[in-house]
Amino acid sequence: MSLITLISIIVLIVTWFIKWTSVRKDLPPGPWGLPLIGHLHHLIHLPHQSLHHLSRKYGPVMSIKLGNKTAIVVSSKQAAKEVLTSFDKVFASRPCLISPESLCYGSRDIACCEYGPYWRQMKKLCMTHLFTAKRLEDFRSIRLEETLELLRDIASNQARPVDMKSKLSMLTFNVITRMTFTKRFYDRWSAASDPRFVEVILEAVSLMGAVNIGDYIPWLSWLDLGGYHKRLEKTSKEIDEVLQRLIDQHREAALPLRDDPGDLIHTFLSLGVDDKSMKGVILDILAGGTDTTAVTTEWALSELIRNPGTLQELRQEIQNIVGDERLVEESDLQKLHYLRAVIKETFRLHPAAPLMAPHESIDDCELQGYKIPRKTWLMVNLWSLGRDPRSWESPEAFKPERFLGSSIDVKGNDFELIPFGSGRRICAGMSLALIMVGLTLARLVQAFDWSLPGNEEMNMEESQGVIMRRRKPLVVSAKWRLNMQS
Repeated sequence: MSLITLISIIVLIVTWFIKWTSVRKDLPPGPWGLPLIGHLHHLIHLPHQSLHHLSRKYGPVMSIKLGNKTAIVVSSKQAAKEVLTSFDKVFASRPCLISPESLCYGSRDIACCEYGPYWRQMKKLCMTHLFTAKRLEDFRSIRLEETLELLRDIASNQARPVDMKSKLSMLTFNVITRMTFTKRFYDRWSAASDPRFVEVILEAVSLMGAVNIGDYIPWLSWLDLGGYHKRLEKTSKEIDEVLQRLIDQHREAALPLRDDPGDLIHTFLSLGVDDKSMKGVILDILAGGTDTTAVTTEWALSELIRNPGTLQELRQEIQNIVGDERLVEESDLQKLHYLRAVIKETFRLHPAAPLMAPHESIDDCELQGYKIPRKTWLMVNLWSLGRDPRSWESPEAFKPERFLGSSIDVKGNDFELIPFGSGRRICAGMSLALIMVGLTLARLVQAFDWSLPGNEEMNMEESQGVIMRRRKPLVVSAKWRLNMQS
């Protein structure tokens, strides 16, 4: 190493140290980081767990340095409530990240774009035209048909173990694509299906969750560690080609009849939404809805198989309310109180996005006496909130009974349990997700007896990524149990 290189490195380290020390004195407490990268190494493996353990030492509001970005990590109900209510508008924006900039046409979506007029316009459009109770009811038959197809698919393979990760991903993907495009992209009976598009969407989710050095240390972006930029470019191109083709086909086709609600692309076209915004929001719905809903259902089924008493309790409730002469319908879900408790307990222990998508402050503010500068990232650790002994008795135990007779809900007002976020940035697709998880789980429990192949033990380890999947997919044996034919 030359003398000039060595001196340059020393100057960079000293400059970083002086700058971070001057800022750090007004921030919440936190661990000392490494030169240049700060605490980025804590994001490499299960960051929600790493930050959870740090918060036990430094408190429920702590500061960390991610490259040249300053972040506040919140890990308690009280702190989450304060920052997402009193400072909701201050932290309403999102940081500018490379993956949504590339995949979502300059972050022209809802989930990842900066807070401002465009975001407010698109959020209003989606909440008034796409995710209303009427639109959800319009698409009810799709959800019923696809969950029935899932049951038939599993029943036809009873002789061998079933990979539930794959089955559940295909279910949610087909529901969303039928709502969006009036098209199934995965069909076990059809040669016209397009499983590659499913793979591309899941690759997009993976890229959004990857630790990309350029997001934290921009001047090192050229390194392209792991070929990230090449993967991003390839995936963006593939997604754009499919989405643009579908939009063009809808534009050329006749509009649906007045009493036909049409799909989401028809709605966008009727409202005059431009193609890039349309594609950005559609990718939000595909990427955000497919993986999170499937992962939540997979974790719930895992916990039920692992806890046979709980599984039997839920099955008995379904038997009492619905019986075994017909399948659970969406109209039954509000009567199935134990089912809702099981789902809430799954959200508590296994939030699909354990570190809520990062927020970014648009102004300076003062939080619990600490001065938080503009452009600071906010990370709410949902995994920590669900394991806080100040909020939950026996927090590591799977006990749906804790929610029976409790007013705690998942809709953003009870800050010990906010799997969909809260405030301005709450997930727009929450109602659809709750229906899909509830209907799917209820029908799976009602229709099949479940067990692990051989004498295997349930592996509950988590995998790395923005979406908290099981490290090993749930592979199980299923046996049809209803009197009706499968």
